[in-house]
Amino acid sequence: MTQVIADAPVARPRFRFRLLIAAVALVAWTLITVFDPLRAGRAATIVGSLAEGPAWSILFAGVFLVILMLACRWRDIGLNLPPTLRSLKLLWFPAIYLLLFFALDALVGPPPLIQVGFLVLNTALAAFSEELMFRGVMYGALRTRLGIWPSAIIATLLFGAVHALNIGVIGDIGTTGAQVVAATMSGLLFIAIRVRTDSLVPGMVYHALWDLSTLLAVVKVLSGDGAAAAGNGGAASPSPVMLLLPILFVLPNFIYALVLLRRAGRVASPPSDVAPAAAS
Repeated sequence: MTQVIADAPVARPRFRFRLLIAAVALVAWTLITVFDPLRAGRAATIVGSLAEGPAWSILFAGVFLVILMLACRWRDIGLNLPPTLRSLKLLWFPAIYLLLFFALDALVGPPPLIQVGFLVLNTALAAFSEELMFRGVMYGALRTRLGIWPSAIIATLLFGAVHALNIGVIGDIGTTGAQVVAATMSGLLFIAIRVRTDSLVPGMVYHALWDLSTLLAVVKVLSGDGAAAAGNGGAASPSPVMLLLPILFVLPNFIYALVLLRRAGRVASPPSDVAPAAAS
């Protein structure tokens, strides 16, 4: 008698090079995202540049992934609506958490309208590109070789690792390290949403709103204090408490992601392009 094991995929012959293609795509995507010749003349900080104009490199990186997906005919990327809307109920906790952040933004006050517009545009582009790369292309490729948990962990670690490249802009190892840890923890929630809803769309929407809610307050603060900081030659290295704040902010979502993934192998089916393994 044959028993199907949902969490033990076996790659079909025509997908044997998919993981290699995804790895090369990750390198190309990273280079496209980081190298932005159209960024000249904008603020030196990441947040400042996102508030001053369209992030063309992020747009080009997303277009690159769409072309790759279409060329390779990957049907399990997740660019579809959730098969059942009932799965969206699991977003109740992240949604409440998100509302709290937007409430804080309202207390701080919005930045100029033009900056809000660019932030909305760029956070949407970044969410689409990053979700498609890590929770779509990379996770889908990993699932042809590995189970749900190993695939989720590797894709999440890669997502956090690419944020280490921000040290070239941030210039501080401690701040960059805190960002890497916080991004990794947030990435686990994004991939938990991907697994439990069987779609990238809810994660893309939440990712964009999450980034927007955090950046609105940061841009407002920088608009008031940025000139003073620049006049003093830049801010001093942040204290350990300040480095812990972004990690503490995402900790509840990280814990909730662990809850969502605790039975992932039982609630998620293998990708449509992967043949399930069988055990006698």
